Amino acid sequence: MFRALPWLILIVGVALTALQAQHMRTREAALARAKFEIRVTELVSGFEHRMIVQAQILRGVAGLFAASAEVERDEFRRYVQGLELPRYYPGITGIGYVAIVPARDKARHVAAMRAQGFADYDIRPPGPRDPYTAVIYVEPFDWRNRRALGFDMSLEPTRFAVARRAADEGRALMTGKLTLLQETRQDAQPGVLLFQPVYRAGAPLASVAERRAALLGWAYSPLRVRQLLERYLQSEYPQLSSQIALQVYAGDTLQPAAQMYQLHPGAAAQGEAVVRRASLHGSTWTFRVEPLAGYWGGEAFDGNARIVLASGIVLTLLLVAASQLLGRSHQRLAAALREASLANRHLAEQQSLLRAIYDSSSVALFLMKPDGKIAHANQRMAAMFHTLLPELIGRDYDTLLPPAEQDGARDWQARVSAQQGTPASIERCYRRFDGGEFWGVTTGCALHDAGGRVLGIVGVIEDVTERHKNEAGMRLASTVFMASPTGIMVTDAEERIVSVNPAFTLITGYSAAEIIGQTPKILASGQHDADFYQELWRSIGQDGFWEGELLNRHKQGHLYLEMISISRVVDGQGRVVNYVGMFQDVTERRQAEERIRHLAHHDYLTGLPNRAHLLERASQALALARRYQRRLAILFLDLDRFKPINDRYGHDVGDVVLRTVADRLLALVRESDTVCRLGGDEFVILLAEYHDFASVEQLAHTLRTAIEQPCEVGALRLAVSASIGIATYPEHGDSVGALIQRADAAMYRAKTGAAPPICIAGEPLDPADA
Repeated sequence: MFRALPWLILIVGVALTALQAQHMRTREAALARAKFEIRVTELVSGFEHRMIVQAQILRGVAGLFAASAEVERDEFRRYVQGLELPRYYPGITGIGYVAIVPARDKARHVAAMRAQGFADYDIRPPGPRDPYTAVIYVEPFDWRNRRALGFDMSLEPTRFAVARRAADEGRALMTGKLTLLQETRQDAQPGVLLFQPVYRAGAPLASVAERRAALLGWAYSPLRVRQLLERYLQSEYPQLSSQIALQVYAGDTLQPAAQMYQLHPGAAAQGEAVVRRASLHGSTWTFRVEPLAGYWGGEAFDGNARIVLASGIVLTLLLVAASQLLGRSHQRLAAALREASLANRHLAEQQSLLRAIYDSSSVALFLMKPDGKIAHANQRMAAMFHTLLPELIGRDYDTLLPPAEQDGARDWQARVSAQQGTPASIERCYRRFDGGEFWGVTTGCALHDAGGRVLGIVGVIEDVTERHKNEAGMRLASTVFMASPTGIMVTDAEERIVSVNPAFTLITGYSAAEIIGQTPKILASGQHDADFYQELWRSIGQDGFWEGELLNRHKQGHLYLEMISISRVVDGQGRVVNYVGMFQDVTERRQAEERIRHLAHHDYLTGLPNRAHLLERASQALALARRYQRRLAILFLDLDRFKPINDRYGHDVGDVVLRTVADRLLALVRESDTVCRLGGDEFVILLAEYHDFASVEQLAHTLRTAIEQPCEVGALRLAVSASIGIATYPEHGDSVGALIQRADAAMYRAKTGAAPPICIAGEPLDPADA
């Protein structure tokens, strides 16, 4: 039995060690695999967030068209240029606007576009249909995007189906894989289109029928998939993108026909592929990611397994040796004295072996005597403190700590010594011999002799510096939360507010103490109806988030407009645990946009409509006059004796005179009439409807009499008069341009003295005047 026992111990020990090493190797490989899957999930989630930002841009464009009766091409170009797409939104090929053109308006629409400089413009493909949909704006207007101008997507089922669904649902939607109109044979690649419906401002949008009735068109963005993904990977995951093979497919399938993008095709993968699906504005993309050799970086997954294997074999050999010694002691009891020297030699070898195991530990081990001095330590502890082992032995333990920690070390030593064999742990900062510091978790247990007397403390130190850094990173994240200029509000699943940051208080006026425990309803302005909030929560429940504008009420009572994004947070079982709202006060930005739109159509000095606004209103009035057989009149007015005022008293005085004249003109015309300043001292008055010409002449005399009244500017009394030319529809022309030209010519005759101060168009001209 004693001869067989060492072999039995050896076989069982080696087998158990091998099983444990294999288990360790499998566990480490599983952990590495889990980390890779987390990285893939982060990559796909980041791309989903990037696409949410793309949709936010189109919402802004849709807001631009919905808020203005007409968006000029230059205004649209400046708006898109202001977004700085290549810098802040890489991957967006362009932004455009698709207008709905009824068949009855096609000819006028084509003529208007050609008048803007597109001589060969037409809606394509040709052919009758009602309505048409035409791309009328697309920026940047380069050689690629120019190819889309005039394209009617209603004949292309893939595009139009998604655009129609986006209009019915009132949200941004993305098409599946398709070939963009911008593509040529040069650098061809798959693409998608992102549509955002544009509705008429103020129209009800509660139902599908109402949204269809209010639909004006779509803001859209063509996205080239390879360009979009490559810029995303380069900006967000430059290192990871060189270590993986990536294929992206449209929809849920992994068929070759659905593939839109591939990274490192043909590269040899080292590991199973991870498949993740992303929901992108009504469209599903499938990501298939495989790790390459460079991802693992030569990392060996069996490092700890080898340690376990070596330790197990060493322990098994110790047990085999011990069993052999036991066998010899039983079999050679009579020869024990003769073998004493040999046994002592074997004992020394075992002690050296145990010392090797002791020194190869991955943690620091030490024995501290009751007086606080280190009696024993392993090589790992010497390496941890960057010194030699003899320098540690005999040293006071508290000298290994910074001065501020030394008093606490003595208290910890006393507490451990008082406990009966129960380990006690503490996390503290240690100081190395070279002056550096590290964080360690120290676990100590009192060592007692047979009589219960404390012989010392056995301690283990584990270096946790990396974990401490991670905790510092969490604290940094908390600092970012507190320092963010964006208001942040976190609620629990029952919508009770549990946390807000200082920016929230700055925007809403409510402090954290006042708001925590309340619900967001405390901020409600009463300007949104129940259907609005019902749709908001429906979107959060269905998509996991909602973005848009809310009109809320400040603690002081005034209203403010905020751009807000609300997301839900779920646990591993899919249960909602929190809602997170992030918002910015955009009240001043909206007011600035309104001022810009006003200045685009009004004179900065007098506040009167400018030439562009006049032409718009005159065109509308002329169309109504044709339809209902009405008459309209245009009065072209130029001030006399105004230039000497500017020359003598300066432009500040002249500006006061112009504003005074503008106020007098406004006071004498009807609300349905339009008073416009063309520039300088020229004014135009549009009478949208009149019944007899005598009333027009009477109004002209009244206006001239009012203008001739002295203008008081400080101590000055200044007088001007006016020359007025009158043209009427249909007598003097059938277009806005013709009427203004005839009225201008009549005014010029009055100005030069060839006619009375109030001159009617069509009266014969003096040959000299001609």
